[in-house]
Amino acid sequence: MARAQSEAVITPQDACYLRVCLKLKAYDALAASDGILAAPAMDVAPALDATDFLLRCYYGGRALLALRRYPEAARWFQDALSAPATALSAIAVAAYKKYALATLLADAVADASTFSSPAKKYSTSRECDAYASLLAAAKKRDAAKELADVVERHEATYELDGNAGLVALVRDRAVAAKARSLAKTYSTLRLGDFASAIGFSDVEAAERVLYGMIVRGEIAARIDGVDGVVRFSEGDESSATIEDIAEALKRGLRAVSVLDARVREESDALSRHKKFASHALTEERRAAALAHVETES
Repeated sequence: MARAQSEAVITPQDACYLRVCLKLKAYDALAASDGILAAPAMDVAPALDATDFLLRCYYGGRALLALRRYPEAARWFQDALSAPATALSAIAVAAYKKYALATLLADAVADASTFSSPAKKYSTSRECDAYASLLAAAKKRDAAKELADVVERHEATYELDGNAGLVALVRDRAVAAKARSLAKTYSTLRLGDFASAIGFSDVEAAERVLYGMIVRGEIAARIDGVDGVVRFSEGDESSATIEDIAEALKRGLRAVSVLDARVREESDALSRHKKFASHALTEERRAAALAHVETES
């Protein structure tokens, strides 16, 4: 399904082709070496108008986002915003929002110097506050917490724009970066402090995020649920010494012991409960009566 781009000419059909590929999720066709995204077009077909060009940039940028080629996606969206214009179009507005997110995912710095005057004016207006705030938060020293606050404040806007998934990805990257930073600074950290550092008010949610990072191999750490701490490791767990393994076994046995004690406490409390005791006695009598009937028969 690859569309040859040998002549590198922008045509009115480009936007339609890109839109269809996105609709069908035909990313293999878009990623082809001879595809429409392979190289920048150097010429323009006579029938091309401004809308065709803007849509080509917008859908091309979205395709590159889907392919996780974030720096290229940012450039395509920037082309839409840099096109000469006397008024801001809805396409350019949508492109700016994607541009902000693509820039963050590419770990690049947003550059509005090449924007057209309307796009430049929009990028500093209150209407794009949800995205400008993301760009500003990402520059802060405590980016993970700042981004968490921004995402919570503008969650409805991102949902309405259809950008919630990309925003979540931006936040996840900031959280991962912060977690790796904490791993370099601390050997042991309370889960509550870890959650606060990455911008989570829910400790269990932060623990799930950390567990996912550990499973994916993004960070070397162990979660100690008994002591409520995370223990960061400097390297591969396979290089652990016998003493490390023995200590891990001791912690595991302590965890089992604590769990066993809790189960015993709950069992004792339950057995002393009048309603439960009455129900248990009734069941015993019923079982005894049934056994007696079966014996008689």
